Amino acid sequence: MATAVWATIVFSAVPSMAAAREETINLVSRASLLLPSSQLPGVAWSGNADLYTPDGAPAGTATGGCIVTKVSGASGVPTVTSHCNIQFSLTLPDGRVGDVHTSAVMVTALGPPPKIEYAINGGTKDFRNAAGDATSTLTSAVVPGNPTEWILTFRLTTIE
Repeated sequence: MATAVWATIVFSAVPSMAAAREETINLVSRASLLLPSSQLPGVAWSGNADLYTPDGAPAGTATGGCIVTKVSGASGVPTVTSHCNIQFSLTLPDGRVGDVHTSAVMVTALGPPPKIEYAINGGTKDFRNAAGDATSTLTSAVVPGNPTEWILTFRLTTIE
């Protein structure tokens, strides 16, 4: 007589614990913004910046483009909401290089906003697995034709 043997095999899928490294990178941004001349949804505008360490050493560049998505407020001083994608090409003094890709919603009225918050969507090279957020805080007076200065703080979480 044959005996039936039932075996139950249980596989446990335990994800490997990837190491996460968190860091803050502080930079200074000197930006030239081409704010929209026409305040209508769908209008594109752009900006670019040179990036520096707090002690003045070159640290890269930033370029970005925005699309106006909403215009509201009084006709004399409308509030313009734009969706922006900004790429920060970093060349840091510690030798790390690569791009950090971000997106932001900017609300402007009579010039750039005093603070911009970004979501970090990834990156390249030394910032390949970057996540987190960033903040730019305006630190200079806005003078037409002159770059504006911002303190730029990246809060990066890199999965290794």
